[in-house]
Amino acid sequence: MWICRSNIYNIRWISNATHDKLTGIYNRGYFDDCLETEYNLAKDNNKHLGLLIIDIDHFKMINDNYGHQKGDECLKKIAAALLKVAKRAGDIVARYGGEEFIIVLPETNSKGASNLAEKIRKHVESLQLIHEKSTINDYVTISLGCATTVPKPATNYSLLIKATDNALYRSKQSGRNRLTVIDPEDT
Repeated sequence: MWICRSNIYNIRWISNATHDKLTGIYNRGYFDDCLETEYNLAKDNNKHLGLLIIDIDHFKMINDNYGHQKGDECLKKIAAALLKVAKRAGDIVARYGGEEFIIVLPETNSKGASNLAEKIRKHVESLQLIHEKSTINDYVTISLGCATTVPKPATNYSLLIKATDNALYRSKQSGRNRLTVIDPEDT
């Protein structure tokens, strides 16, 4: 069957509309749409919703010391590691921006989300991606923020994002290569 060029470009555009070109995982726009949908589903069904934000520790030093191609390779390997561990059908793994990734975990409570986050942290560390300039380890490490909620009426997902971001900030402030869990009600 023959496909004209414009159709091929349209297929590529659709893929680029939902996927990050470098890592092949979902992009920020797709994440934004999915989080809103999953938040509303959790609210309607009185279910838990978990969120993880992951940041590669001292990523700028990777680019500065090994070059941007090694930085890109690192991003791809971290994305693949996230997909390997967060593999339930409903989990949504996306590139959030730069060296940050985000994972939406439908029907996941705090214990489930924190267990998964710790598995991710350990898996990334076990990859032993060289990072000799890091002040934490000779290998690439990640910091994670985690928050979960059972959404209440008249709320939106921005509180969950804020809590997860605050948790990530605390992980970084506490020395990196760690997980911090926050209850959105505490922010």
